[in-house]
Amino acid sequence: MPQTSRPNSSIRCGRPAGVASIATTRKKAYVRWAERFACFHDPTHPRHLDEDDIRAFLGHLASERNVAASTQNQALNALTERT
Repeated sequence: MPQTSRPNSSIRCGRPAGVASIATTRKKAYVRWAERFACFHDPTHPRHLDEDDIRAFLGHLASERNVAASTQNQALNALTERT
């Protein structure tokens, strides 16, 4: 009988390399957006801010900071993320 080869034991199953670091990078970016949002509305605690305050912040990013639409979307996603 021919000898069957065993799968290479050095190959690991699971997440592709780099997936964990992408999630970590996104978390860090979301924290930074929350910090920028809080600084923009400095005297008010972030828990007391609502959708209108998010709109004002995104408007500030668009008109005064001239950020791209994708950057505004990232900020919006960071501020509306439910964790």
